[in-house]
Amino acid sequence: MKFSINTNGLKNHYTPEQIVQEALKAGVQGIEWGLGSIDTAAKDAALMKKLTFDAGLEIVSYINAGILWKTDDIRRWSEAVLAGGGRVLRVAHPWFAWDYNESVHQGEDFMTLVERSRDGLVRLMALGKEYGLRYVLETHKGSCFASPLMVPLVLKEFDPEYCGVIYDPANTVLEGYVLPRIAVEVMKEYIAYLHVKNLMFKEGKSPDGRTRLEFERRTVDNGSVDYVEVMFALKLHNWDGWFSFEEFVSQEPSAVADEVKKGIEHLKWCRQESKNSLEIPFLPFNF
Repeated sequence: MKFSINTNGLKNHYTPEQIVQEALKAGVQGIEWGLGSIDTAAKDAALMKKLTFDAGLEIVSYINAGILWKTDDIRRWSEAVLAGGGRVLRVAHPWFAWDYNESVHQGEDFMTLVERSRDGLVRLMALGKEYGLRYVLETHKGSCFASPLMVPLVLKEFDPEYCGVIYDPANTVLEGYVLPRIAVEVMKEYIAYLHVKNLMFKEGKSPDGRTRLEFERRTVDNGSVDYVEVMFALKLHNWDGWFSFEEFVSQEPSAVADEVKKGIEHLKWCRQESKNSLEIPFLPFNF
C-alpha cells in the first residue's frame, strides 16, 4: 500500500511548495497533482515535478485534463505531463447529469455519449503509445462512467497499459453502486489507483419541498464505504497500489495532514482486518 494526497481541495489555500510540506507532514509517499489552465500546465507541472522529487516523493498522476475526445487538447496536456515527469493523466469523464435538474437539460442520450467516448479512446490509445502515458477516467457521479460496470463495456477492447480507471468507492455509493468485490472483479487490471474519502446519506428537501437524499462528507472511518470490504475485494485480485486521499472533511486546511494520518492508519487496519481469501460458502447459492 502506498498513499498520496489529491491537491484539488488544497491548491486554493496552499502554494505547491506548501502542499509538498503538508504531504510530508501527513506521511504520504506521493502526490496526485491537480493542474489548472492548459496554457500554464507545462510550466506548472515542471515546478510540481521538481518540488515532488526534491522532497523524495512520487508523482501518482496529474489530473484535470480536458474531455477525452478533444485530441488536440489532450496532446497539449500530455506534453505538459511529460514535462512534469508524469506517467498517468486523468482525462475528463464525459458528463451526463448530476441529478434531475441537470437531466432535464441534457439533450444527448447516454449511449451516444458512451459511443463518442469509445471513439475518443481509440485516438487516446495512439497518444498513449506515442507519449508513454496512461489515460484514466474516474468512477464519478454524473458521468458516463459512474458505475464500475461501464468499464468492461467500454474499455475491454483497449490496452490497460494506456487506459485505466480511478476507482472511487465513495463516488459509487452516490451513483452506480456495486459491491466492491464486483467492482474490482470487472475493472481488474484497469484500476490505476483508488480515491479515498467517505460520506453518509441524510434526508433533505428539494426547493419545492419533496423529500430527497443528500449526503455529507465523513472521515474515512465513519461513513457508507466499508474499507474492510474494499480491501478484501482488492486482496482477491492481488491489487496493492496507490490510495489517494481527496475531498477532506477538515474545515481548516492546516488540519488536513492529521486527517490523512488517521485515514492511513484506518486503511492499514482495514487491510489487516479483511479476509485474505474466499471461505467455504455458507449457502449453496447457484446450485
